[in-house]
Amino acid sequence: MTDEHRPKKKRNRRPNPHAEDGFCLTRPTYKGRNGKKSKSPHWHVRFKDQAGVWRRLTAFTDRSATVAFARKLRQLTDLRAADKAPQDELARWVDGLADDHRRKLIAWGVLDQRASMATIPLSEHINDWLRSVLADGPTTKHVNGLRTKVERLIADCGITRFSDIDELAVQAQLASQSLSRQTKNHYITAVRQFTTWMTRHGRASSSPVSGLKKGNAQADRRYERRSLTIEELRMLIQAAERGSDYLKTTGRERGLIYAFAATTGLRAAEIKSLTCGSFDLDNLSVTVEAKSSKRRRKDVVPLTADVAARLRAHLAAKLPTASAFNLPEKTAKMMRVDLAAANIPYRDERGKVVDFHSLRVSFITNLARSGVHPRVAQTLARHSSVDLTMNVYSEVRGDDQRAALASLPKLSAAG
Repeated sequence: MTDEHRPKKKRNRRPNPHAEDGFCLTRPTYKGRNGKKSKSPHWHVRFKDQAGVWRRLTAFTDRSATVAFARKLRQLTDLRAADKAPQDELARWVDGLADDHRRKLIAWGVLDQRASMATIPLSEHINDWLRSVLADGPTTKHVNGLRTKVERLIADCGITRFSDIDELAVQAQLASQSLSRQTKNHYITAVRQFTTWMTRHGRASSSPVSGLKKGNAQADRRYERRSLTIEELRMLIQAAERGSDYLKTTGRERGLIYAFAATTGLRAAEIKSLTCGSFDLDNLSVTVEAKSSKRRRKDVVPLTADVAARLRAHLAAKLPTASAFNLPEKTAKMMRVDLAAANIPYRDERGKVVDFHSLRVSFITNLARSGVHPRVAQTLARHSSVDLTMNVYSEVRGDDQRAALASLPKLSAAG
């Protein structure tokens, strides 16, 4: 019998154990340089995409890992066919795909263009995020602070791409740092803001640190400010006025700045933003523009009559567009010079310190000591809640408590 009449041998194909799952695994044979045939060390996955076209991807040397990979692919194609986006665990799996797999799945339409964002360097995502934040109005200093926190945390964790961001790794890294709880909370806020922006703008399927919680900053305060008494404020202002120039700020101007901050509660950045045109001295008010206000709202702040009189003389020779004050960048260092001249300790026996922001604390504390209603004090402090005004910024002193007790009626029997 000739070969052409010889019946062909039937190949015994093994049944596909994954037929019901819609994929099959193969290990292709290839011919090496020596001419010998060998099986590929990697398993290949054959599956139908959302359009019913057979596709093939090189997977892993481990069969069980390849099976798990194939099942994820089938979930993706089913969702794509239903025009739905992957969620939760599957979304995180997509973010962690190898670049080669991602490129092919995007080319086949299994993944949408959102998945291509994961191939962009993390630094570019951060730059885009910060440009978006800056466009909303925050100061450059605030944006640079966000950049420093996110980039430092990412570098410390050894993260090179967005899919590498891991909540437990970030938490462990923060725990290993000798930072106050409040500072760690600032880091958490920054990284959560970044990852939320990524998901909101379609650059990631979900935030990998959505479960990262802040700690109780009050239980671990390492830098606590105190308020200044009225007498200490007078001493500070007088010492500044008698002092010599600090950088380009005269002693007289420093004294006015301290009096202005202690009677308005304005922050250093807000004071720096003011121009001569910000003041309406006839109506005893100053306007802080929304872009300079911490709460991003335009604020009209009242002035006391005595400070307004001093401001009138200070601003008289300046143009409306000129800066109202020549306030140095390092306000804390400037103030320590005048504190020393006034013989006021920078740190008291309780460990509390006095810096420029203490003038704001003093403003709110003195409102409370004067019997101002908490709701009015909240409005003057421009706080979002009365609790913040009363619990954080209003300092209760020992003499306040004694005065309160003295106001109670006497309970001793007459005679």
